[in-house]
Order: sequence, then structure tokens, then C-alpha cells
Amino acid sequence: MSNYTEITKGLTQVARSALEQHRAYRGFSETVWAQGVLPSKEKELIAVGVAHSTKCHYCITHHTQKAKNEGASVDEVIEAAMVAVALEGNSFSLEEATSRLPDLAASPGSEQDPFLHHYEKLFALTYSVFEPKHLSAKLKYLIAIAICFTNKSTHHLDEFISKALATGASPEEIKETYYISALMKAGGTMSYISEAINSYHTNYIY
Repeated sequence: MSNYTEITKGLTQVARSALEQHRAYRGFSETVWAQGVLPSKEKELIAVGVAHSTKCHYCITHHTQKAKNEGASVDEVIEAAMVAVALEGNSFSLEEATSRLPDLAASPGSEQDPFLHHYEKLFALTYSVFEPKHLSAKLKYLIAIAICFTNKSTHHLDEFISKALATGASPEEIKETYYISALMKAGGTMSYISEAINSYHTNYIY
């Protein structure tokens, strides 16, 4: 894995080698990070949460620093990342998977579920992160929505959208959250081009 400086250097080469595509990406990026319905600090904290879901080390570094510059505390950064921890632990539909297993017909969480204790602990992890502390419940639900958009985890999306609206989020804020997640996926992929550049210039023995 390249470090932040190496990736930044690689992105400079991407800008030279794929000029028009890079310009188009930069245009999208500048539009997303421009003033919108969400404050810049909240946008960066959403980005921090998404970056932990996409496992983009460059993105984590970049957006943590940007969040810090916007006035975010380390506690706020940690809470944003913890939303990703919970959602990554529950990023697929256990109910759908269980329905495909005839020997485990009991619904997850029911008294007949042989893994009821596991389910209860996973449930506790998933929902503990939404208690407002350093971040508002609204912002945490927006982070969750962004992560659901990012990893295509649709089974919780309606629930998080409903809760975000109930805690004061507007439809416009949720829509802007989508564009942040879209940019984060594109940007994370862009950062990995540096790995391809490094691989190209390294002679491996097979």
C-alpha cells in the first residue's frame, strides 16, 4: 500500500496522462465540495465514515485532515468512523440469507433462532452508534445512508432515510449525501491508480 505522499504523486501523473477524464472528475469533486445544503464540516465527517467503509487509506487521511480543518474534533471523527464499523458488521441481509437455508428457517432474532445471542449482540452494536453524543443523530443517520449507498446495502436504507427525516434531515440533505458517497467511491478508486502506476514501474519476478 502506497503512503499518502506516494499516492498524491501518482495522482499528479494521472492528471497528466488522462487529462480530460481527470478534469471531469475534478469538476464533479469541486461541485460536491462546494457550498450546499450541508455544512462543510458535516460533509467531511460523512466522507470520513464512507472512507472507512471503502477501506481507502488515502481517503481516510485526506478527509480526516479536511474535517479537522473544518473544526471537527477527534471525538467527532471517531464517532463518524464508528457508524461504518456497525454497518460493515451488518452490511448484508441476514433475513434473506436465512430464508435460503431450510435447516435454519427460524427468523433471525426470534426465540427459535439458535443464534439469538449473536443476533442480539450484533443488533446492539448496530444501533448503539446512533445515540447522539459528539455527533447529532441526524448526522449519524446521514453517514449511515452514505455508507448504504456506497456498499449497495439496501436492506437498511429505507429505515435510515426514515430516521434521518425524523431527526430533522431534509430530502435535499439526503440527496446531497448521495453525491458525497458517489464521489467517495470514484475518488477512492482514483487513488488506487497510484498502485497500478507503482506496479507498472516495479519489476516483479513471477
